[in-house]
Amino acid sequence: MGIGTVLGATFGVVAAWAMPAVGADLEGAAVTVAEAAPWRADGSRIAPASLRYRILVIVDGEEFAFGSEVNRSRESWRGIPVWRVETRARVPAGELVDTVYLNAADLVALHRDVRIGEGRVTLDLGPEGISGAIVEPGGEDRPVTIPTAGPVVGHLDTAFAGAALAPGFEAHFRTLDLERQQVHEWRATVTGVESVEVPAGRFGTYRLELVDVGGSGLAATVWMNRQTPRWMVRSELTGRDAGGKVVAELESAQD
Repeated sequence: MGIGTVLGATFGVVAAWAMPAVGADLEGAAVTVAEAAPWRADGSRIAPASLRYRILVIVDGEEFAFGSEVNRSRESWRGIPVWRVETRARVPAGELVDTVYLNAADLVALHRDVRIGEGRVTLDLGPEGISGAIVEPGGEDRPVTIPTAGPVVGHLDTAFAGAALAPGFEAHFRTLDLERQQVHEWRATVTGVESVEVPAGRFGTYRLELVDVGGSGLAATVWMNRQTPRWMVRSELTGRDAGGKVVAELESAQD
C-alpha cells in the first residue's frame, strides 16, 4: 500500500486528508481561486499541545480504525520562528510521520515533510507555488512543482485554532491534495455552538461546516472547542466515493 492509498485524512489528524502518492505525477496541478476574503489566523492564539485522536475510516461499507498523535511546539526553522506540528499514526502502509512548519505570526505554511514506510515527500510552500521532491525507495528523487493562487493551509485544525471563530464566522482557504494533483478551495462557516462528547470528555464547541467550492463533492464538519487553548474535538469528512467517510475524535489533550 503506497502513500496515496492511505485515506489518512482528516484536518491535521492525518494532516492532508489524502496523503501524497509516491510516484504520482504532480506537475500541472489545477488551481481555482475563490472570490472571497482570504483566510486569516493569528499564531498568538496557539499554544503547545499534545493531542491523541481515534480515527475511523469507512469506505464502501468496510471500516478500519487507528490512532494518531499531534504534537504542536514552538521552534525555529531556517532562522524563522515557527510552530512545528507533527502528526504520527500507524497505518497499514507503515508508520506515518507528517511534519509541517507554520510561520509563528500568521500560521502560513512554509515547509512540509511527509514520511510513510520508506517513501518521503518534502515541500517548500510559498504564496505563488509549491516545490520539492518525492523520494522513492530505491529510485531517484522526483521534482515537484505545483502553482498556487495564494497561501495553502498547511495544518487545518491549527489554522482553525488560530482563527477568530465566532457565530457567523466565514472564510475561504486552500488545501493541497497531492494525490489528485489539485489545490482545493474551501468555504468554512461557523453554523452554531454545540456540546460534544468524545472519549476525552464533553466540550463546548463551535461547529464549522466546510464545503469544497470547486464541486469535488468533498465536505466536512469540524467541532473546535471554544475555550483556549483551542483544538479540534471531532471531525467528519465525506468524500467523492459512495460510503466514503473519515471520523476523528479526541481521546486526550495535554497543554
